Amino acid sequence: MTPLDFYRDHVMPHFNVSNKVCLVADPRPSNPPGNTYTVDFLGNVVGGKLTVYNNQPIDTLMDLAAKSIQSGEPVWFGCDVSKYFMSKSGLLTMDVVDFELVFDTNVHNWHSKADRLTYGDCAMNHAMLLTGVNIEV
Repeated sequence: MTPLDFYRDHVMPHFNVSNKVCLVADPRPSNPPGNTYTVDFLGNVVGGKLTVYNNQPIDTLMDLAAKSIQSGEPVWFGCDVSKYFMSKSGLLTMDVVDFELVFDTNVHNWHSKADRLTYGDCAMNHAMLLTGVNIEV
């Protein structure tokens, strides 16, 4: 069985990638909402298709994620957790390191998301899945 056969027979009936889109919330002025872009050196398959992102405001992403979950489809997303993860102890928390104690400054709110993206201070390095949503009426 080839990888493509496996996809067609076992994956596609449950998850058809051809009708999915990659949305992102990138607040940098160089990437206005509604525009598409890609990331250099992102792909890992020689000759493979580029990942194309459609930039949307975070509120739009939250709304679409809620609607997707309510219709029975979970939402895959990538996030940056490396700064707050201590693998040896299995901790994932924003308080994993007490930077304020050492550097006498609050590093959590130092830069905006746009600044962190511009200066390479964040990267999508962890995949997660949203499977539920709480809608307050």
